[in-house]
Amino acid sequence: MAEPEVFRARVEQETAGGRWVVDGSYSKVRDLVWARADTLVWLDYPLAVKLWQLLERTTRRLWTGEELWNGNRERLSDHLNLLDRDNLFVWTIRQHRFHQITYPAALAEPAYAHLRLVRLRTPGAGRRWLEQVARDQANVDRR
Repeated sequence: MAEPEVFRARVEQETAGGRWVVDGSYSKVRDLVWARADTLVWLDYPLAVKLWQLLERTTRRLWTGEELWNGNRERLSDHLNLLDRDNLFVWTIRQHRFHQITYPAALAEPAYAHLRLVRLRTPGAGRRWLEQVARDQANVDRR
């Protein structure tokens, strides 16, 4: 993991251009990303949906031995200790509650009043929104 100042510099460089997408909820660079963004897409799915998706993805990765990055692979032992701060299931539960509290508060700040918020509460809503974006882009491309 990069040092915070290196990470911020990388994010600043990558978001300096006209078109970009940032995936993630890194509060350490929120001020950079949100200030430069025009749209924020919040996948605000119910906790049960997030946990189910995580279980499916983890099971698949464990079963197939899928590489995550740099040769890293998930191990069953990574998920058994629920007292471990790095346990993804525990982290997902904590982050869900954290975002429920911090996102509305941050979005109410005047610095982020320019953002178009797309708050998607179900995977189905996410699919429909993406389909609409694709239709809108196809219409623009035809012009």
